[in-house]
Amino acid sequence: MHFSTKNYDSKKTSQYFYKAGRILAIGGLPGYVKWCESGYTRPVYKHIQSFLTVCVVSFVVMEVGAFFTQTNLTERQQTDLLVLGFCHPILMTYPFILTYHRERIRNLLYRLCVTLKKVYNDVEVERRMTRSATLYSISIVLNIYSALISYGYEEMLHVIRTDGTFMPVITAWPDVKDESNLAHISRIACYLIWWVCMTRICAAFYLIIIITGCLCFQYTNLQSYFYSLNDIFEQAGETDRENAEHKYEEAFKVGIQLHAETLW
Repeated sequence: MHFSTKNYDSKKTSQYFYKAGRILAIGGLPGYVKWCESGYTRPVYKHIQSFLTVCVVSFVVMEVGAFFTQTNLTERQQTDLLVLGFCHPILMTYPFILTYHRERIRNLLYRLCVTLKKVYNDVEVERRMTRSATLYSISIVLNIYSALISYGYEEMLHVIRTDGTFMPVITAWPDVKDESNLAHISRIACYLIWWVCMTRICAAFYLIIIITGCLCFQYTNLQSYFYSLNDIFEQAGETDRENAEHKYEEAFKVGIQLHAETLW
């Protein structure tokens, strides 16, 4: 059985969540990794994120408003509006819900990644956890950004081939028939804000994935801990049986306490 007895700062989980904290901060969700400063706490960063939050909320509101203002849509545009206009308001609640519970999430991550791992940490389980969280996160990000790119690419082809209007996402304004320069600039701006919006959603999914993965593999880590208790008897000689039994009993109590704290 391989397990780490080094200080926590040297563990892969700490390094992984330090990087995760920076990614979350870039995605508009700073301050979730309690033991690692993200470096994104300056006032200018907070002002930028507040401005982007206003832009994203306004963008989602304008999408919903398109149901009432856009009456000249093609069948494809109606389908896109129906899908995106319903999905985006629901998905955008995730970052706000996570922000509301930020302190509880900070404490949960600290307990799972620091407090419990100070007692016992299986390096192999830790490696599997970071790899699994990374793979799932990359899959989510690739799916979301592939959709964004495909929408933009398809509209660019539409503009080039038919001299049409660049309209990857339908909003309450401008009207789909509006061909003014201001309308074109507004549509491009909405597309860029859409990227910001989906970046926030990606960050929310990323946080959910790493929390779920960390909790899941903590139970695997506990299982490894209980299996490792057999080493107490293997390392003890026949003459030291009584002392080994005492160590096993104390270690077993520690395992029960770890399990209880994990359930918390």
